[in-house]
Amino acid sequence: MARWVPVGMSELSSKVSSRLLVLGAVSALVTAAACADIVTDPLVPVTIEAEAQAFPSIAIGDVLRDTLGIEQPLRVTVRNIQGDVIEDAPIRYLYVQAQRDTALEVDSITGRVRVRKQPAAGQLQIAARYAFALQVLIPVIVTNEPDTAFATDTDLRLVGFVPDTGRRGVDSNSVSVGTRVQYKNAMQALQPVNDWIVRYAIVRPANLKNDTTASVFLVNENGRPSQIDTTDGGGSASRRVRVRPLLFPAAGRTVDTVEVEAMIWRRGQPVKGAPIRILIPVFSPSTRG
Repeated sequence: MARWVPVGMSELSSKVSSRLLVLGAVSALVTAAACADIVTDPLVPVTIEAEAQAFPSIAIGDVLRDTLGIEQPLRVTVRNIQGDVIEDAPIRYLYVQAQRDTALEVDSITGRVRVRKQPAAGQLQIAARYAFALQVLIPVIVTNEPDTAFATDTDLRLVGFVPDTGRRGVDSNSVSVGTRVQYKNAMQALQPVNDWIVRYAIVRPANLKNDTTASVFLVNENGRPSQIDTTDGGGSASRRVRVRPLLFPAAGRTVDTVEVEAMIWRRGQPVKGAPIRILIPVFSPSTRG
């Protein structure tokens, strides 16, 4: 498993931003009482913004972690009027819904978050504040810690189609590969785990970095290169395997096999059933029909 590395923050950040961090404006500028003085002191914060969360959700009974299972508290960035980051600004963190329930335990100084129990229904937020001047609200998603994972698409095949225009990733030269992540409730019944990361990789023909110039690579439902998905409310995640039929199967072969690996972690360790291996027979265009 040495090939598994931390999820690239560029891709993870975009997913978190699109599904979690709808934060509104970064924050208001600090204004003087008479609204006439402009803050020019480089040590005075004027904006505060939440950094992308290390993982899209926190499991009940656990703390916020990164993709390798290492504990990762919430973080914010504070800037001065020039836009420079002010290090070590005294930020305080507060569980906004604390009067409603005690589901979250938040360290007001470090930003460490632990989920003590299932929260009441409704949105959860943590406020990050600088004195009485700046504040940003950080949404938090609570889920259940996964027990098991398995493939949902097991009877797969793909027949290459030419001409391959390459205009879209989701077409006759791609096929969806699905997985499901679950946990056991108090009655030992399997239930879906939402908002949990699943990372896919092409292990044969090897393309672990998802090079889109290769013969086989991964895309999302919009045809964009992607190895990462987050489970939906039903515990399901998927990516599409995209094949270049003029390159795979190789010349002289009528059929070959793509091997996909789906990885799901819990506290830095693979959940039961992971890594999931999925085999996809791929037929050359000459065998179509």
